[in-house]
Amino acid sequence: MNRPKRVAIIVLCFLIFLALYDTVPSMVSLPDTQALIPIILAAIALLLSTTSTISYFKKKRAKKKQTVKEDSNSNSTLSPTPEANPIKRLKQTNKPTSQWVNRETLQQLFQQTREQWLPDQYALVLIDAPNFKELISILGYQQSDQLVRQVSSQLNHHLSSVSGSIVLPSSQENESKQNESGQNDIYISHLDYCQFAFFLDTGDQDDQAVSRARALLTGLKDSLLIDLLPVYNNPCVGISLSNESDLDFYELLRQAQIAATQAADNHHRIERYHTDLEPKAQEKNKLMGELKRAIEIDALEIFYQPQINLDQKKIVGVEALIHWHHPELGIVAPNKFIPIAESTGLIKDLTEWTINQAIKDASIALSVMPSLKISINISPYNLLQTNFTADFLSKIQQEQITPEQITLEIKENTLLKNNALPLKILQDLKLKGVNLSIDDFGTSYGSLKYLRNSPVNEIKIHEFFINGLDKSKTDQTIVKSIINLSHNMGITVVAEGVKTAAILELLKSYNCDTGQGLLFSEPLKISALLESLAVSANQPYFVNQFSQQP
Repeated sequence: MNRPKRVAIIVLCFLIFLALYDTVPSMVSLPDTQALIPIILAAIALLLSTTSTISYFKKKRAKKKQTVKEDSNSNSTLSPTPEANPIKRLKQTNKPTSQWVNRETLQQLFQQTREQWLPDQYALVLIDAPNFKELISILGYQQSDQLVRQVSSQLNHHLSSVSGSIVLPSSQENESKQNESGQNDIYISHLDYCQFAFFLDTGDQDDQAVSRARALLTGLKDSLLIDLLPVYNNPCVGISLSNESDLDFYELLRQAQIAATQAADNHHRIERYHTDLEPKAQEKNKLMGELKRAIEIDALEIFYQPQINLDQKKIVGVEALIHWHHPELGIVAPNKFIPIAESTGLIKDLTEWTINQAIKDASIALSVMPSLKISINISPYNLLQTNFTADFLSKIQQEQITPEQITLEIKENTLLKNNALPLKILQDLKLKGVNLSIDDFGTSYGSLKYLRNSPVNEIKIHEFFINGLDKSKTDQTIVKSIINLSHNMGITVVAEGVKTAAILELLKSYNCDTGQGLLFSEPLKISALLESLAVSANQPYFVNQFSQQP
């Protein structure tokens, strides 16, 4: 309460006192009137103290609200009301303990002051760790936030040594402050989850951005970052170039996102935006919105592709491959929508549906050929669920299937160093008798290191090395070495994507154990598979004899 209000209350109380003093004597005797004076004074004192106390608590509450509001504005990843000067705003909203600016602040810097800190030719680079949203549901927000802070520290540190990295204006204006990594310069902007953006000087050559982004990933390869991302160790990078002086920031960012998505879908590490990617992006957006509904209405079906023992010339296993019956596109292959499921968090529901259906089908197929092995692909996130082993064993036991009749396929990049939980789950599965296979072997760096530390008993060589095997001496050397090394470690080898007789003969000469591909059979519906198993149970296979659908 301010001073004028207090004075007014005192005057009012005094007037009330005078009025009482004049009227009371006519109503009571003098002694009684004198006795009222202390009471009146006490009432005035009580009134003053009450108003002062109320004023004090109001002030305290208002001050607390203001403090909370200021803290919220400084810590929130969503920026407060934009100010005229984004660099001044950047100072206010990014304390020295923060390593990044947020997306809205970066947009303000770009739109209003880019002429001051960006060269004529530059690139916006987006680096993303796919599947991070799904990881949050497993690790929780607190641990995920800690992970993001550590990743940002490593990324910002490595950018300082990459040629052409552009420092954001915040650190130029505030060089005395240091971020968490101990650096004065801030290069990165935190966009969303484990997704960051930064700018590179491309000079006169557009390819500079790709080469410099590759240099960054090379630096990260041997760093702590690989340990920090327990599920996906291959970050994808999208690059958009400043070909137009009036290019909008969000359009530049959209192009980089499209390129990064394409890099993830094609298992590339880096992709530069070009207009040919637009139709693919539109198709993916369409599928993204429809996939959840497809899972709910059971518009999915599992096809089974036979695996042929090249020595015995017989079917020894099948791989369960989920397909999507789309009302407009027809049958959609898994390589079209699995990446979508991984990027949207639907992979958990999709994997659970696949496991349940494949186990039901397996019980029927095994009644025809008990020696058959059923291969089922599982998500890396299954290996972060502590109860996965018990749940899986319970499901196969209900269908009277033994663990030895099942092979679980995992992606190579699931096996990361210093990540104890997935390795423990795999070891538990192996002890229970479940066969373990590394899918797409050879597509990630450190393959041999993972192989040495993993409890797998099978690897599947990615078709990237098989497709041109009859034409590439390099591929021949790689495939032969993988087979020899695996055999020395007691691991069997499956060659994926076998399409020609020439490739088959080379694989047989290398003593490859098993082949899988269109040369032998297309993926089959369960009904067609059962017929083929009944026919071929006790006789050698013939090339593509199983490929005819009913």
